[in-house]
Amino acid sequence: MKRFALILALVMLVSLMGVGVVTAQEDDDQVEGEADLAIDYTVTDIEGNPKTEVSVGDEVVETIAVENLGPDDATGVWVEPWIENGHCVIDSWAVSWDGGETWNEEDPSFYWTDLDYPVWDIGDLPVGETYLLVLYSTIDSIYEGSSEIYMGATIYGDQYDPDESNNEDYAVLKVTAQEPVREPVKAGEVPMQPTGAPLALAILSVLMTIAGLIVPKIR
Repeated sequence: MKRFALILALVMLVSLMGVGVVTAQEDDDQVEGEADLAIDYTVTDIEGNPKTEVSVGDEVVETIAVENLGPDDATGVWVEPWIENGHCVIDSWAVSWDGGETWNEEDPSFYWTDLDYPVWDIGDLPVGETYLLVLYSTIDSIYEGSSEIYMGATIYGDQYDPDESNNEDYAVLKVTAQEPVREPVKAGEVPMQPTGAPLALAILSVLMTIAGLIVPKIR
C-alpha cells in the first residue's frame, strides 16, 4: 500500500512539473510591452477630391496612414485593406516609410496572400513613426441590391493594444446608378431610339446627311 502511494505521489509530481513547463513556455511566447496602434483611412477620386459616391468603373485612390502611439515599439505589424458589398481591382500602389517625403512604387511590403487577400506587411513600427500606403483601385463590381459600399483597413500587431478603437477606419460610399453604355453602331445599320421614331424619318435623316456630303463636291 505504501509503495502504491509513493508511485501515485511521483506521478502527481511529474504532472505538476509538466504543467509548469507548459506555462513557462506560454509565457515565453507572449510578446512583452504594449503599443497603441492607430490607423487613418481616406478615399478620394484621382484628382484628390473626397469620394462619397461610387459606381462600377470608378477609379479611386485609397490612402492608409498608420502610427504607433506607444508607449513601446511595435513588432509584427500588418494591415488588411478590405471592401464590403463590392469588389475592386488594385491597379498599383506606393509606400512611404518617412511620413510622405519619399515614395516607393510597387513596394514589396504590399502583396497578396495565397487566398488572394491584400496585405501590407509592415513589421516593426517604432513609437511616433507614421507610415503611408496609397492604393490606386478600380471598382469592378457592386453586389446587387447594395445601396452603399464600405471601404477601409484594419491594423494588427504582436503587442497588447490598450486602445483598439483606433485599429480600424473606413469610408461609406453611396452607390449611384451607372450611366448606360451605348453599343457601337455597325456599318450599314441605323440606330433606333426607344422613343419609337418612324422609320421614314430615320431614312430621311440619312438621306439628308448623304446629300450634305455630295452637294459641296458638285459645287
